Amino acid sequence: MHAQDERVASRRPYALEQLGRRVFTCEAEAWPGLTINAWDCDADEARTDFFLGQTTIFLRTAGYVDLRARSDGTLHRHRLGRGTLSIVNRTTRFDSMAWAGRFRVLTVEIDPSPVMQLFGPDARPPERPLVTEFAIDDGQLASLLRHMAAETRAGCPGGRMYGEYLSLALISYLCQRYSLCGCDGRPGKAVLSAAQLRQVEELVQGDIAGDLSLSALAEAVHLSAYHFTRLFKNTLGVPPHQYVTQKRVERARLLLDSTAISIANVALAVGFSNQSHFTTVFRKVTGTTPRLYKQSH
Repeated sequence: MHAQDERVASRRPYALEQLGRRVFTCEAEAWPGLTINAWDCDADEARTDFFLGQTTIFLRTAGYVDLRARSDGTLHRHRLGRGTLSIVNRTTRFDSMAWAGRFRVLTVEIDPSPVMQLFGPDARPPERPLVTEFAIDDGQLASLLRHMAAETRAGCPGGRMYGEYLSLALISYLCQRYSLCGCDGRPGKAVLSAAQLRQVEELVQGDIAGDLSLSALAEAVHLSAYHFTRLFKNTLGVPPHQYVTQKRVERARLLLDSTAISIANVALAVGFSNQSHFTTVFRKVTGTTPRLYKQSH
């Protein structure tokens, strides 16, 4: 009975919590369908019947790891250093998996159902598995993952809309490059109608202080988040989250010009999570800080 219990346990998916010490994790609702974690690992470990509960992307951010994976009688050996990526599909099983080294790694687990909701029923691509690869050199994918990690570590100050936008960007890139779902990567030429654009503008202006979401704006004009993002950028030349940021900065300038309200309260009044993030974004858009802008006006 004891041996049988061990065999059953060996069929359970590997839990990433066993990798090492968790450095940081994403907030629960920041990334639709994505779980982002960073780990500090010092391991010499071997597993049999290895597989994961979710399709997972690994980005080594420091150190190195020696990896040995056996599948269908073939042994794969890799020495993976800083900047290398791996993709392991949840349907891929290995007879054995062993790794040794001291390294830091960023992991992104993909739950397909919430992610596919952003595409909507008409745009939802067929679910094709990600190709499992261990030694990937892809600067664009690594840069996107590092950007998401930085947003996570900062407490996701960009809000729900920015999280949804980056989630779409990641999945769309994986679709085009690694056969996740075979998305059509050709740039669309369709645009939002004047009525749709006006409705979006009214929603943004009416809830400038709220945590606006990509899904809510898309639903208001009867589009999926995926189609809405593409049509919006075709129409105005910028993605929705940049447009909302511009409108928030415009409203902030009006408040700084015409009222004695504090900078901290201006930040909250136009939808920024804190004064520090507001100052960073304001300076990026206008070239000056809110304090200097207020003094000069």
